[in-house]
Amino acid sequence: MNGKRAKEEYRIQESDVVVIRKLENKNPKASKDETLSMEDFKKRILYEDNNRLIVDKPYDMVMHTTNPKDIAIQDYLDIYCKKLITPTFTPSFGYRLDKDTTGVLVAAKTMPALQYINKIIRDREISKMYYAIVVGKFPDHMLIDKALEKSFNEKFKR
Repeated sequence: MNGKRAKEEYRIQESDVVVIRKLENKNPKASKDETLSMEDFKKRILYEDNNRLIVDKPYDMVMHTTNPKDIAIQDYLDIYCKKLITPTFTPSFGYRLDKDTTGVLVAAKTMPALQYINKIIRDREISKMYYAIVVGKFPDHMLIDKALEKSFNEKFKR
């Protein structure tokens, strides 16, 4: 609507410019041999109700595609929830995880559910926990409370 995504409650005015995007029936294809089938995606669903879907995101999968040859967890959500897609709303995840991170994702199946997820994240009413696999010998109990620094010399080192 006028170059922006319209809110669900917006009412069209006489001078508005309306662009309607074509909804494609995406079929996830990967350039890799190992790909997640829709059956595998369904097995990764940890919980589902009318408003949300909780999914275990696999390693080495992006949230959104930038390359047509890649597949994204959002592509699977689009197919799984295709009947819920409207011109003003597409079911989507409330936050992102990096490609190399596995973890639990919460998807909103309705606009009010997405607004609620955004609110509890914004108001810090929900916490995220990250676990890391490390190499070496460490004490039984240890707390690291410093931010990770990115290494500009080595791509995957922090």
